Parts: sequence; C-alpha cells; structure tokens
Amino acid sequence: MGHIEERIAEFLVTTPAAEVPEAAVRAAHRSSFDCVGCILAAAAQPSAQRIIRYAEAEGATGNAAILGTGLTTSPGVAALANGTLAHWLDYDDGRTACGHAASVLFPATLAIAQSYGVGGQDLLVAYALGLEVVNHISDACRYEEKVSGFHRTALFGILGATAAAARLAGLDQQQTIMALGTAGSMPSGLVRNFGSHTKPLHAGMAARGAVTAVQLAADGWTGSADILGGQLGWADSYIGDYDYASMAKELGTRWLTAETPPLIKEYPCCGASHGPLDALFTLMREHGFTAADVAEVEVGAPHDSMVMMYREPASGFQGKFSLLYSVATALVDGKLDVDSFSDARLARPEYAEAAAKVRISLTSGWDDDGVRNDHARVKPGDTLPVVVRLKDGRRLERASQRIAGLRTPEAVEGKFRANAARVLPAAQVEEALAEWGKLADLDAAVRTVVPR
Repeated sequence: MGHIEERIAEFLVTTPAAEVPEAAVRAAHRSSFDCVGCILAAAAQPSAQRIIRYAEAEGATGNAAILGTGLTTSPGVAALANGTLAHWLDYDDGRTACGHAASVLFPATLAIAQSYGVGGQDLLVAYALGLEVVNHISDACRYEEKVSGFHRTALFGILGATAAAARLAGLDQQQTIMALGTAGSMPSGLVRNFGSHTKPLHAGMAARGAVTAVQLAADGWTGSADILGGQLGWADSYIGDYDYASMAKELGTRWLTAETPPLIKEYPCCGASHGPLDALFTLMREHGFTAADVAEVEVGAPHDSMVMMYREPASGFQGKFSLLYSVATALVDGKLDVDSFSDARLARPEYAEAAAKVRISLTSGWDDDGVRNDHARVKPGDTLPVVVRLKDGRRLERASQRIAGLRTPEAVEGKFRANAARVLPAAQVEEALAEWGKLADLDAAVRTVVPR
C-alpha cells in the first residue's frame, strides 16, 4: 500500500473541522457560491440545456438536484449535469491545481451531501479538505496541459472531488484509499476539445466519476492502494514528471488554499485573456476612446495561453479561447459578458472591422501555428503589454497582469445576481443570494434556485 495515499486518507478522515483554517473554508464557500451562479446562468442557455435533457432522459431516481431546474435525480447524474453547467460558460473559478476546481468539487460534494443528508457547513469543510489534497498533489507535479493534452480540470479535479466526497460520505481510511484508487482510472478530457461543448463536459464527467468512486468504495469496491505513486498509476501514466514523496509532505501543516484562494473570474472566457482585457478596459475608461477611434491594438500573449487556440473562431463558443475575439468584441461593445460569446456577435460586421485592427504578439514559447519553441516562458507573476494606437496618433500602453479577477465581496455578489437573474425572478435572486451566502441550511438554499 502506498504510504502517501495512507497519509492523504488519514488527513481526510481524522482532521477535525475546527482545525481547518477559516480562510480555507471561506475560499471554499466563495468558490461554491460563485459556482452556483455559473450553473444558473448556464441553465438558461439553449445550448447547455442539452445536458439537462440528457440527464432527464436517463430516468434515474434520487433527491440530488440539478440546479436552476426543478429536476432531481441520482447523485451521479446530478453531478454530471451540474458539473457540465458549472463549466459551460468558462465563468467558474480559476487559479487552482485543477484549473477550475469549483465545477468539479462543488457538484460532487453537493450530490453526496444531498444523498447522505449532510449540511452545508460540512460540505464546505469537505470541499476545503479536498481542494487542499489536490493542491498538494499538484505542487509535486510538473504538468503542462497544452503539452500533455489532458485537461487539468478533469485530470486533477477528479482527485480533489473524490477526496472531498469521501470525507463528506464518512468513508474510513481504507475506503478512502480505494475511492482514490478507483478515481485514478477515470480522468478524461482532451485539450483539443476546448472551444466545443465537450470542454465543460470534462468537469461533469470528473464530478460524476468522483461520486461513482465514493459510492462504490462505500460498498466495498476496490482500487489500487498506490494509485498516485505506483508504476503505471495516475502520476506515472498522466504526469510523468512528479515527486511522489512530496505529495503529502506539508499536508495539514501548510494550507495552500488559504495562502492562494481560487480566483473568481470576471469574464466568461479563458482566464488567460483576463489580464489583457482588464488593461484594455482601463485604457478605454481613462482615455475615452471607442473602436472607431482605434487604428491598431497589439496584445502580448504567453506561450501556454489557451486563448491562442482559435485565431479565427468559427463560433462564439470558440471565441472563449480566442484572444483576438475577446479583444475585438471588447472594443466594439465596451464590455464582455455572457452574451458576448454568441454566433450573432461573431457575425457582426463591426466585429470583423475591429478584429482586423488587433494584432497578437506571442512573447514566448509557442509560434503562430501553436508549435513549441525554446523561447523563455512567461511566469504567472509577469506582465504582458497591451498597446493601443489611436487614429489621432496617440500611443497608449498598459501592463497586463496574467492573473486577474474579482476581488471584493460586492463584485462577487454582483456577478451572482447577474447570473442568477438569467433563470430566476428578481425576488428569488435575492433569496438565493441570502441562502447561498450563508449556507446554513443546504436544503433551503437548493429550494431557492428552483425557478417558480
């Protein structure tokens, strides 16, 4: 049996809720709260309703809710649907070991909590512990999804979600190890599918996989006891470059989630575009120009940026992974929101005119065709330039942080309100905000997001 797996299971089973730092639980709550809003906004999208119809057609019975609908189903099907909806708009949290943690951990823990009759505060503690586990595992791995091809949200997320769900379901240490061993065979999700409906499905499949692994382990199912460090195991097969001994080295003594909480996204598109967008919007506010005033915009992009996948997107959905699309649309509309990434917006002549003014300057690591080269890589703390040349001759420049997001409680609540309002009436939006904002009664919170 793997000693690291034993240590992780011990941490999950024996850590008292009172010993989980308040900052880690608060980060779990913030991400879960934001995730609910993202699910609600997606539930109103005609394209996303395909996963709701699929879930309904499964005909599974249970008390696990698909948020934003009146449907209840089995825990696994609910996790699949809620996870897919959570990641549908690419609006869910970022900057975690999973890339997007909430869209996997929250749907899995919600489904288990409803199935086992567990409360909201226990859900948050389990979420915090699961995220802590996967953050430590990730810290011991050297992984680049654009090189290896497996989507981090699915690859790492299923481990975090399984850890959290195992804690919430009350599995013992041996059962927890078996659940992790089973989950190690379930990661899925290829980067090639970014920009299609299958990308958010990765989160849904990982959430469902975590629920399945935990439910099976609770009934005596077995998996590998050394799935993380064993030959041909999870890390050996998917990661390659990892330090097994470090995966639990500071687990329980150093709380990574408290140090670096998940980032709440401001725009519904790939997070790598958020820094340049912030810089562009700041310049637009400070200098009062519009797309008509612009001669050219030059934006720096790093080698590992997923926003370089579609230089000429064929759909609004692909536009989420096109820096050119995001910048050009921001120039035209002066904002970027859920409605920005539609086929109708892409087809506008105003978009084509603005897109012709945008030049993407790769600053490292990948050439224009997405082929890797040996240029120095841009690190997370580095900045990239956004340069705007106006028709009147002015040259405006602002440094673009690679990591950006909503920072104040008011901004996070504003995002929730706007998302929830897409499927709920105004009075019900405020009920939902209040209940999910405190999460004292999980059943009451779930009832607030059933449209009525």
